[in-house]
Amino acid sequence: MNIIGFSIREIRAGREENIPPKISVSNNIKIKNVGEDEIKELGKKCVKIDYEFAVTYTSQNKRVGEIKISGALLGIGKDIKKSLDRWKREKKLTEEHHFLVLNTVLRRCLIKAMEIAEDMQMPAPFPLPVVPRQKLGEETKYIR
Repeated sequence: MNIIGFSIREIRAGREENIPPKISVSNNIKIKNVGEDEIKELGKKCVKIDYEFAVTYTSQNKRVGEIKISGALLGIGKDIKKSLDRWKREKKLTEEHHFLVLNTVLRRCLIKAMEIAEDMQMPAPFPLPVVPRQKLGEETKYIR
C-alpha cells in the first residue's frame, strides 16, 4: 500500500491551570475505522483509515493535560483488499499495513503535538536529543 493522502480533521488540547513538577507523558494511536473509498480524479479505489492520536499528561494518576489529533489517511495499492477484509472480520489491518499506518500517523502527529505542547507550556511528547557538555579539546559528539 502507498499512502497518498493524510489529513487532520480535529485538534483538541487542554491543560490544568497549575501543573505539578513531575509529569508522565504517554502517546497512543487508535485506528478508529477502515473503509473503502474512491478517488474520483484518478478513477481508483482506495482505503480510508480514520485515526486518533493522543498525548496524555498525568501526575499521580490524575490527567493534567491532553492533546488529541484526529483525521484520516488514504492508501492505494493492489493489497488494500486484504486489509479491508481483515478489518471487517477482526477490526485489524494486515501486519504490513498496521505498521505503515502507525508510523505515518506517529511521524505526522508528533510534529504537530510538539508545537502544541510548547504553546501550552507542557513537556514535549517525546524526549528530544541533547548536546552534552564537553571539555575543550575532546572529540565532539553532538547528539547523545
